[in-house]
Amino acid sequence: MYTAKIQNSSGALLNLTQNESAYQVTSITGLTSAGATVNVTSLAGIAGGVFNSSHVNTRNIVITLSLCGDIEANRLQLYNYCPEGEKVRFIYSNSIVGEVYIDGYVDKMECPQFVQNEVAQISIICDYPYFQSTTPSSVSTGSSISFNNPSTVSSGAIFRVSILQSVSSFEITDGSGNSLKFAHPNVSLFFTQGSTININTQQANKSATITRSGVTSNIISYLVQGSTFFQIVPGQNSFDVTDPNSYRVGLFYNKTFRGV
Repeated sequence: MYTAKIQNSSGALLNLTQNESAYQVTSITGLTSAGATVNVTSLAGIAGGVFNSSHVNTRNIVITLSLCGDIEANRLQLYNYCPEGEKVRFIYSNSIVGEVYIDGYVDKMECPQFVQNEVAQISIICDYPYFQSTTPSSVSTGSSISFNNPSTVSSGAIFRVSILQSVSSFEITDGSGNSLKFAHPNVSLFFTQGSTININTQQANKSATITRSGVTSNIISYLVQGSTFFQIVPGQNSFDVTDPNSYRVGLFYNKTFRGV
């Protein structure tokens, strides 16, 4: 059993399934892995080739559905939820991955009118090709974090650091010995008791801010050279806090899937 929904840029949500008086979904393609482009150079005298690079392709989701009930009204309603060229969110759920979403742009919304049974086809191009859980998972810590990630692809996370007593620096390490560290020469100005630090390690949205007395400031310039913006990998993950008496860390991440 599955469900499928579309949310437009205004936040309006349209149920495509469990809405059979208006729409009957007959096909959804583009739910499996998006595929990759692999670049290989052929060399004279050598069988095969030499690998140069590879990247995961964008995803194309195509939804085909039959219009029912008041066909004209339901067709016009689709234009509101699937405006060509605009951003939408496709939300999907099944019993294995739960509810996940992927953002994309409507490439095409076709619905021929002069036929006996009107069928609409919605094409969505997703620049980020992975599905993410709609509800973030959270992990809290004392001196260490250890958890199993059911995702099928690595992803970034939000590290939320609560400063318990003023410090000049704070550091998190992972199970491989990599470090994420921030330092400031004047403890009274930045890493003060009661402050909250948010570090986003998502590939396209990396950031680090501190909030004190309701005021948020950028602290990316205080990132210590050699630091790693940790990725949450499929399977077991572990992180350690170097000074648990001075600060605690909460971790928030979205389960991420290559396909559903």
